[in-house]
Amino acid sequence: MSIRPDIHSQTKKTIFSVYKYLKKLSNDKSNLEVANFFKQAQQITAEACEVSIATVRRITSEVSKSSCSES
Repeated sequence: MSIRPDIHSQTKKTIFSVYKYLKKLSNDKSNLEVANFFKQAQQITAEACEVSIATVRRITSEVSKSSCSES
């Protein structure tokens, strides 16, 4: 048995956390300039995490599907 946790899973969680944070900023009505900049949350997440936008979309889709199935 490996002592090391699943790095792939941790990476997905980190990427999704970055996405959620940027998405939250994009919905901030108190600072519209910042909000408008972060409207492209998936693209910015991909650039910040150095992954493709397809990867970010796949991760956000996986999370959305898993949260729907848990309900």
